[in-house]
Amino acid sequence: MDRAEALREEEKADHAMRRTNRRSSWAQLNQRDAQDSLNNAIDKIQESLRKGSMATEVKVTADNLRNSTQGRKDGLSKQILLDLQSRFIAVEDTSQGLLDKDGFIKACMSIKGFAEKMSKKQIADLFMKIDANSIGVIGFDDFTSYILVQQLSQEAEPASEHTTFIKVNTFGSKKFGRCDFEDSESEDSGNDDDRIERDSEEPISFKADVGGKRGNIDKIARAANIIEKTLLLGPLDTYVTATQRGLLKLWSANTLKPLRAVLNGNGAWITDMVVMAHQPLAVFSLDRSITFYDTGRLSFDVLGRIENLVNAPMCATWLRVAESDKLLYGDDRGIVHTYTFTDEWGGDSDKGFGIADKVLPPGMTENIPWVLHSDWVTRIRYMAHSNSLLTASMDGNLLMLDFEKRIPKWTAKEHAHGIYGCEYCRSYNFIVTCGLERYINIWNPFTAKLMGVLHGHEASVLDVVVNETDNQIVSIAADSVIKVWDMRSSRCLQTIIEKTELPTRNNIMYDNQRQVLLCGGATLEMWHKRKAREARTSKLCGCLYNSLFRQVVVGEVDSLIMVWSIDTGEDVFTFSDALRGTKLSAMAFDQSQRRLLLAGQDGSLRMWNFNNGECLKEFHGFGQDEINAACCLVETKNMFVIAVGWNNKVCMWHDGTRARENVIKRMQGHSDDVVCVTNLPPSNIATGGCDGKIIIWKLDGIIKCQLRAPEAEDSDFDESTILDLLYLQKLVRTFDTYPKDFSV
Repeated sequence: MDRAEALREEEKADHAMRRTNRRSSWAQLNQRDAQDSLNNAIDKIQESLRKGSMATEVKVTADNLRNSTQGRKDGLSKQILLDLQSRFIAVEDTSQGLLDKDGFIKACMSIKGFAEKMSKKQIADLFMKIDANSIGVIGFDDFTSYILVQQLSQEAEPASEHTTFIKVNTFGSKKFGRCDFEDSESEDSGNDDDRIERDSEEPISFKADVGGKRGNIDKIARAANIIEKTLLLGPLDTYVTATQRGLLKLWSANTLKPLRAVLNGNGAWITDMVVMAHQPLAVFSLDRSITFYDTGRLSFDVLGRIENLVNAPMCATWLRVAESDKLLYGDDRGIVHTYTFTDEWGGDSDKGFGIADKVLPPGMTENIPWVLHSDWVTRIRYMAHSNSLLTASMDGNLLMLDFEKRIPKWTAKEHAHGIYGCEYCRSYNFIVTCGLERYINIWNPFTAKLMGVLHGHEASVLDVVVNETDNQIVSIAADSVIKVWDMRSSRCLQTIIEKTELPTRNNIMYDNQRQVLLCGGATLEMWHKRKAREARTSKLCGCLYNSLFRQVVVGEVDSLIMVWSIDTGEDVFTFSDALRGTKLSAMAFDQSQRRLLLAGQDGSLRMWNFNNGECLKEFHGFGQDEINAACCLVETKNMFVIAVGWNNKVCMWHDGTRARENVIKRMQGHSDDVVCVTNLPPSNIATGGCDGKIIIWKLDGIIKCQLRAPEAEDSDFDESTILDLLYLQKLVRTFDTYPKDFSV
């Protein structure tokens, strides 16, 4: 026990490798180093437990506290942690506060809350996950450190939990007349006739029927008719889009099939439109008019039209205050106008009120306009919880106003140029804006101060929307690039690039009801939501089965490691950037199967606890060449790590207790790149390479023998690359080799 204690203390003293994932927030301007933050957090939780002052629950979010039959995630309360701590304190006199596997299982099973959450087998697995270095004993500090590192890794890792968007093939991209839509990842239908017929059509054109008759559905989408706005019409279960040429289009919300097209007025540029509850659709255009449409029927009849407004309306919003409907719009002179509606609105005629020249119809009155900006108003948003109005303008100012008292609360200007888009997030209580600059600003609605900035776009940001359900911000830039951001970490989760020569996308909309993202441009595009882990298309580097924990560990080339349970089929843990910026090239378990060895294309080699995302040690000395394969082996009481790659050498390290190991031996025998390596118990290894050689090595660097496959008439083995080696345990002297020409 004294020796185990000495080893553990030595390992703790040398152990300086922690994950470098950062936890960030909107107030991330003064970030501390991730290593210091992690160590301080661990010290804080342990100190709080010693003093008994911890008042919150510590959540364990991986599979060690998951009910295997129900898939629930449970937490360890303060009392359970204190009871467990008391079990460790009870053995301080006899074993320096350390518990072996049996002692840990007994201690956990004696705690009521712990025993209810985990079985004896799960507790045994938890011990082995904590004791990744196979020391044989753990302390309470090891237990809390493991849990906290695991939790911080999960919180800082968006790759497994965030949602991404998958492009949907719609009528804008395939022949019109389809009655369904599919993922762009799906295979083509195989019907080449549709493609040929579509390619042979004459250039698309459209003649609208002002009287509301149905237009030619097969020709209502043309590249020059850019969509400016998209809205959902709930009663009709359709989307309506407005274009720069004054065209209103109706699309099926379920299939995105074009249903109808109507020309608004004389075809002037439509700047905005608003759906009013229990009221029609209000459409604003640059000819200084407002047109109202009946949204109760698919005929989309015109109810009335107000013409010859003083200024051109640029943006609008609808709200309900004190049991009355109000329609607000901002014009090109920086003035905000307010219309109030009563039950008498529209007159007695069922056909509407017709065309009115500046004269408002019955039941509709105008309040005193607000002169708020010096340039046109680009966005108006109403915040119902505070009865406040938020306005943005091309003069670069963002204004918060008390709507009832009609007085400004604050004015802010952090945009050097104009503001294009503005949205409010209620759940996280922040304002997000975008404009001519290539960044997105995050604002505090109380102080009008910046809380953070999102960088990543390479062109002016045209529009921004908030997806509160998935804690995301979605933005689109002038180069048609769409980016999805995580609110909690400020990370860019996804980038969607338009595969066209000229950018056409210029606005986005998120439909919370159907959980789809829509983008307006030359046509209407749709992306539906999917969990990121279900939609990943990155190349796989390797896939390993762990018989100890009954898990499958999958490594992607982009250094994303995913751990899956074969019993439940769930991903129990995920961590990324395992090689800190480089690509993953090889992976292997150690002999105990508690640790994962990861190798990179830059010659980096690290050992990880793959169950909580903690880097245990690094191996230095291979060089900057790519590592093709690696393995771990044990000789008597000594453990070693072997790596081979593009340096034509076989490198060996001692796998001890230090956090940093230097290479102890470089064995030369291959004349070309070494591609594969395998362990030959008890004390030999075998390597294969591009030179066609299979070399059996002793651990002291001496070549024991060389193997060559039998020559074949149609194959020259000397020029064949050995891609992999497999050691057959039951047939001790037999290997399966896989040359490049697939001869064996």
